[in-house]
Amino acid sequence: GKGWEEFEAHCKAITFDDLPEEYKAATWHLHPRTFISQMRMCGWLSEAELRKIYPAASAVNIVRFQLATNRANRKYLIHGQKRFAHFFGQAAIETNQFQWMSELYSGNPHNYFRNYEKARNFAGWLGNVEWDDGGKFRGRGFKQLTGRSNYAAYWVYRGWLQQSSFLPNWWRNAGWWGLSGASIPASAYSTLPTLNQQSVTALAAHMRPPPMDDPDRVSRDPEVSIDTAGWFWAKNVLLAVADSDNVAEMTRKIRGDPMAVGASLPWPPAAHFADRAAQTSRIKFLLGDS
Repeated sequence: GKGWEEFEAHCKAITFDDLPEEYKAATWHLHPRTFISQMRMCGWLSEAELRKIYPAASAVNIVRFQLATNRANRKYLIHGQKRFAHFFGQAAIETNQFQWMSELYSGNPHNYFRNYEKARNFAGWLGNVEWDDGGKFRGRGFKQLTGRSNYAAYWVYRGWLQQSSFLPNWWRNAGWWGLSGASIPASAYSTLPTLNQQSVTALAAHMRPPPMDDPDRVSRDPEVSIDTAGWFWAKNVLLAVADSDNVAEMTRKIRGDPMAVGASLPWPPAAHFADRAAQTSRIKFLLGDS
């Protein structure tokens, strides 16, 4: 047929004239399994495939995120049955199958996420130090990028922020929470940031936190929404975890839970571990040969 003729013409075009005639005349065979495995390396998902992966997603969102998703898959080597299953299985919970790219809240987002600003950030929690940082740097994107430190790291990665424009460990100053001393006891971890603007101005000049503009870009731009998840996978070496097919370990890595969670300690309800495991298993079956 026409397809074979085009393939044969292509082969002739790339064959060198000085090669032995028997090479040109050879009959080549490719095992179907080898062909399938090679084609799967492409990993480009159609709209129909994405609809099967995320049946709860709207047609609008499937179209909106398809290109960005496929680009991220190629960029971060997320391909094959297991990697797809864990990538999409975890994000199915994080975004409710493409339905939201920003952490849900009720009322004023800054008030709702006030907990993300508390003094336990001094220990390197999220890097939030100023009043309203919790709402400003709330979870966004396919992985729900959260916290000023994570936003800053991604901004530097994309070249939108210079590493030299801020100091590392800018949060290591008790003054951000109106406290004194070289450390903050666990008993004071619930303290909220100081509202003394003079102190904040002085601290900002001395500690130089990253100047972050337009964090809503992570939820507004489809390419950035998905790319943040791929970046997180690369940064945390999650390809190996996916290849090991360990849903518990993947969930701990995604959520930042200690190793004891899911082992000697129960999963917290907020983890939705059973749902993560079920989505991962469903998508793995969907993309397999069964």
